[in-house]
Amino acid sequence: MSESEGIQAAGLGDPALLQKIDELRRLNISPTVPLTQLVVVGDRSTGKSSFLESLTGFPFTRASKGSTSYVIEIVYRRSNTERILVSMRPAPVCGSYMGGNLGNRNAELRAFKAELLPEDRNSKKLQDLFDQAFTLHSERGRPSYKSEFARDVLQIEITGPREEHLTIIDMPGLPDIPKQYSLGEAIDMEVESMVEDYVRMPQTIILAVVSSMDDVKNWRISKIVEDVDPEWRRSIVIFTKPDLVAHHTSKNAIVDMVNQKRTFSDRIPFPRHAYQEKPLLERFIVQNQIGHASTSGPAQHDHAKCVFFNKSPWDQLDKARIGVGSVRSRLRELLLVDRTGRYLFEVKKEVAATLATKKERLELVGEPRVDTDKQRTHLIRAAVRFSEIAKHASDTRNTRNPLSSPSPYLCLASLLQETEKGFAEMLFEKGHHYEFEGEDGTTDFLSIPTYRNDLYEISFVIPNEKEYPELHRILSEPFSCPRVSKGELIDHIREIYSPSPRYELDVFGNSLLPTIFREQSEKWTPLTLAHLSNVILIIHKFIDTAMKAVFPDDGLRVELQKFLSDEFLDCYRRAIKHAEFLLHVECKGRVATTHPNFKDLLANNREERQKRMVREGGKEVSEPSTGRNRVKAKKDAIEAVLPSVEHIYGDVHDVVKTYYEIARARFLDGIHQQAITHFLLDGEQSVFQVFTPERVLSMTSEEVEKIAKESPISTQAREELEQEVENLEKALEVLDA
Repeated sequence: MSESEGIQAAGLGDPALLQKIDELRRLNISPTVPLTQLVVVGDRSTGKSSFLESLTGFPFTRASKGSTSYVIEIVYRRSNTERILVSMRPAPVCGSYMGGNLGNRNAELRAFKAELLPEDRNSKKLQDLFDQAFTLHSERGRPSYKSEFARDVLQIEITGPREEHLTIIDMPGLPDIPKQYSLGEAIDMEVESMVEDYVRMPQTIILAVVSSMDDVKNWRISKIVEDVDPEWRRSIVIFTKPDLVAHHTSKNAIVDMVNQKRTFSDRIPFPRHAYQEKPLLERFIVQNQIGHASTSGPAQHDHAKCVFFNKSPWDQLDKARIGVGSVRSRLRELLLVDRTGRYLFEVKKEVAATLATKKERLELVGEPRVDTDKQRTHLIRAAVRFSEIAKHASDTRNTRNPLSSPSPYLCLASLLQETEKGFAEMLFEKGHHYEFEGEDGTTDFLSIPTYRNDLYEISFVIPNEKEYPELHRILSEPFSCPRVSKGELIDHIREIYSPSPRYELDVFGNSLLPTIFREQSEKWTPLTLAHLSNVILIIHKFIDTAMKAVFPDDGLRVELQKFLSDEFLDCYRRAIKHAEFLLHVECKGRVATTHPNFKDLLANNREERQKRMVREGGKEVSEPSTGRNRVKAKKDAIEAVLPSVEHIYGDVHDVVKTYYEIARARFLDGIHQQAITHFLLDGEQSVFQVFTPERVLSMTSEEVEKIAKESPISTQAREELEQEVENLEKALEVLDA
């Protein structure tokens, strides 16, 4: 059999397995589950198209016009009808690149269709179609965006009773690298990205075509293939143009590489299995087609090949690695037959998983909503689902996402716990204005501008409030809490209070404590309201994300959220109002406590301060054996260091500190337990009581119809989803057969 007899006689795949692939394609499963395909990649001018023509018998060289500038996809299908269908799919580029001309360009490319007879495969008619496609492709793209349109696809579908079930894709070659540019600067990033997209899929079989004349260091395609297939399990390297290599040394190097005696570079080693001596990287060498089809037939080419490879040093090549026939045999033996069987097993798992997802989505879509009763039933079922998601997500014992959605904002409990911890640490570390004795006096400066995440250190990003304009009048300004910036508290006490040495301080009957405490807690208000705004954003983002999971119909979801918006906002307002109430009580109300351990805590604070003052005064308190002597010695040591008026200042400091610590803990618990947990999460008027089955039952028929009435778009989406489910079920039957 001649190498140029083509795909009909090649037998590259197992017909039974490839028949299954063809049936899956007819069921439109390939967009859902990518199927096996043969992709040919390489740099420009490496002879990819010429090699493909020899491999398949299809005239790729006529389609390429010297250099393939767009994707050429040849789809071979076994059928009783013999025909050739030619069409063009436009590149999926952004409309901003082409302005208003994009629609016209795409329409013109899609309108390019033609049908030929089998005998036209090598005729001028096919050549004319190639020329038209090339002209249409090149003229409809602007030069500055030429690389964008390398993603255009010229598809040629060839059917007949003798054809194989096979798809072969010829990719545009990577552009040349000007010597004055570095590798990274010169590569056409769009073309390289496209090549990577095609070869990245694990079911893709890669034929990497390289020119024997090129320096190994310039083989950019080898780096791309290595990145997506590092062990070369699904790749074959094809050396072309050996007849154009001039230097004997270069010829010997090519022979060594084809015979696998030399690696491409230190960067690309030979991967091996522990049980397999032969490298997984397959290498072959083919000779260029001699002349044109009109002047050089298969017999002449085969003879020229034998003569060429019998000359030194080419006669040292492994005979199993020479010629297109060897490539075809290896593809049939190793890649297509072997990989297709294993791959169909993986496809079956993917189809089953996709089917389960589609069925779940179809269940969410529900039955056709033809009347008010069905519309209300649909909303009730969605409300039940939403309540289940909310209950799971707000349970602190559940740390996992309640849905398969990748959104981190569905892990509500863990996010709120993290912000709660951040708020507590911030309130304890920076929530007061004056330093208590013994604290670090480091000063922070307020950063401008201030963002939501500046409030505390957390591992996630607070949702962007710009996404939810309905919250703008509710949320407080972001706040970046600075450290203590007004000096030590005891110095402030000295400034505002001058007692008589004989005066005994009546702490709770004196106006000094309320004044100092209110100054000390001034930052509580902006800190707390900024924290509560963050919590509201997190909860609102969760509700929005959960709603999207519950309602595949975006139109219905938007109408429902619009209808419930005021009720959600009322929940947020109640929480904020209660937080403001707690702030007023703590920061502006009566300074009092019934804490049973107040005196003990005060005594501990006094003792700690006195020990510190003794140490700082250079004195050490001795430890006599009796308790009375110990007390007297400690008192003498303290009085030796501190004048009597300082005792009073110290007492005021200790009382303020003790009361501040009690009030701070009390306030922190109040914000968490009341403003957040009760008013936002668990209470009878919390946000998760806004959308419940009971709330749906209370809606009027007019409200239900306005929200849940099915639009033509929703009906079409359901029908498409039902068709997808049906196709996936048929696909499983095909794979099980």
